[in-house]
Amino acid sequence: MATIKETMIRMEAHEKECLVRYTDIQRQLEESKIRFVKLERMIFAIYPFILGAIAFAKYG
Repeated sequence: MATIKETMIRMEAHEKECLVRYTDIQRQLEESKIRFVKLERMIFAIYPFILGAIAFAKYG
């Protein structure tokens, strides 16, 4: 059975690993957020062309 000292060492090592893991997850989320903003801008830029094509087809 592990002693309290060994358990504390293992817990501290686990906390360090989790910190690295969660930092990496946060970085990936931030990178994804930037990509989603770019994609959102592209989608909103396409709407006027779609509406223009519909108007042209109807009235043109």
